[in-house]
Amino acid sequence: MNKSKIAFLLVMSAGLMRAQGISEALTTFPSTTELIEYDNLSALRFLPAYEQLRSRFAAKPLEEAKLALSKLGIDETAVDSVIIGTAGTEVYGVASGTFSAVEAGLTAARHRVLPIQVEDAQVFCPGAGVCLTFLEDWTVAFGTPAQLRTMLQARLGLVSALNRNSDLVNLMRRLPANGMVQGIAIGREIRPLAASALTDTGLPFDWSLLTSNISAFSYSIEMDTKAHIAMLLKCNSPAMAFLLKNILGLLGAGRTPSANIEKLESSTDGRDLELKMDTTLPVN
Repeated sequence: MNKSKIAFLLVMSAGLMRAQGISEALTTFPSTTELIEYDNLSALRFLPAYEQLRSRFAAKPLEEAKLALSKLGIDETAVDSVIIGTAGTEVYGVASGTFSAVEAGLTAARHRVLPIQVEDAQVFCPGAGVCLTFLEDWTVAFGTPAQLRTMLQARLGLVSALNRNSDLVNLMRRLPANGMVQGIAIGREIRPLAASALTDTGLPFDWSLLTSNISAFSYSIEMDTKAHIAMLLKCNSPAMAFLLKNILGLLGAGRTPSANIEKLESSTDGRDLELKMDTTLPVN
């Protein structure tokens, strides 16, 4: 099989993985979710800077889930993708991969990790700070027992699921079909996330002064030797979108050699400000 066919299959596989993961999150996460991030770990692992990228994106939630999964015999390398949701200080998620719920259950029994019944599912709390419940043989949800109960109730239709949140769903539909890392935020999560994302471009400006005028934010990142980033900032008004575009243009034109950003394009459509940029990746 030639390289072009392999690349095509990898792209198709990544797109299918993302679609399945996002669909799972839409029906599992509660509608109160304010931030959602999808990380294609199987693709990120091929990058030289994987360790830095993993700590940057999945960070603590993945570390806690990894410890819990290891207690059931599931290694981190068996996890292909993870979707993390947050609501205020609460963090929870869904992971998919090449593991098996049946084998994990047998491992749990051997180590006397007995499941508890929550709604119509078995929940394992192996003492690693996070509990687990398998949604499919290859898909597991993680969080506190209370969070997992809410997620299971969302799947059963007993509480409102994320697919009822029209603002987040509309932003999801506008994301590119493929992306190693993709995220969406609204509400209280938007300001620190947008300020951090724009600060990381290396452009010298205090973005916290303006991000209070952004009501929603999405990002999609492809990576090879560089990070290719697409952002959509939904501003509170067309005037604010235009102002941000002009500031970015001025800063981009006068950026210093130390700035991480290598290319910056921006456009506005009403309240929407779209950004496309290339930045350097961290080096091991």
